[in-house]
Amino acid sequence: MSYGVFHSMLRKGAPILALMLILVVIFFAGCENFSGPAKGEKKTVADPCDTVNVSYSKTIQPILQGNCYSCHANAFQTVGVNMEGYSNVKRYADATLLVGVTSQLPGYSQMPPPGPLSDCNKRLIRAWVNQGAKNN
Repeated sequence: MSYGVFHSMLRKGAPILALMLILVVIFFAGCENFSGPAKGEKKTVADPCDTVNVSYSKTIQPILQGNCYSCHANAFQTVGVNMEGYSNVKRYADATLLVGVTSQLPGYSQMPPPGPLSDCNKRLIRAWVNQGAKNN
């Protein structure tokens, strides 16, 4: 808006309209760096359950430690199952037992006994196994 148009509006007795226009200009002046989605694009929300960047040490081991070690660790091995340490977990992952029991698939014991893992944790374990159950 040019100064002449604004000044003309003030002279014609439209101070409220002029004030509103000033406020609109001030408001939108700060929006030039807006980085939202373009018209027609959907806003994407990051998945809190990232199954792309799964690692044994940062993802799988904490899940097992919080849900399995109380019954299946070096100190206490229920039915001879030890889930502590990569080499032990890798054996169960390669034999499809890890996914079977944690996803509570038919024909497998349902683990952990207090209740199933969260859907996210099930997906993380399945993704890690599908990605080769690497020691990363």
